[in-house]
Amino acid sequence: MSSELKERLARLGLAQYSEVFVTEGFDSWETVLDITESDLSHLNVKLGHRRVRHVVLQYYAVTQSHSN
Repeated sequence: MSSELKERLARLGLAQYSEVFVTEGFDSWETVLDITESDLSHLNVKLGHRRVRHVVLQYYAVTQSHSN
């Protein structure tokens, strides 16, 4: 697993999912950005944590706007 992915998930409060994400093929930040609600269900992400997709997309938008 890339340290970048692990670090970003930790910053989002989602570090507990890093191993399962990687095991199921979400092994880079780019693949996590493509995660769907169906994927989250398959990964057994807790319902309360399913905000993951929204949080990840928000985080990505903010980091992209700061890097430009």
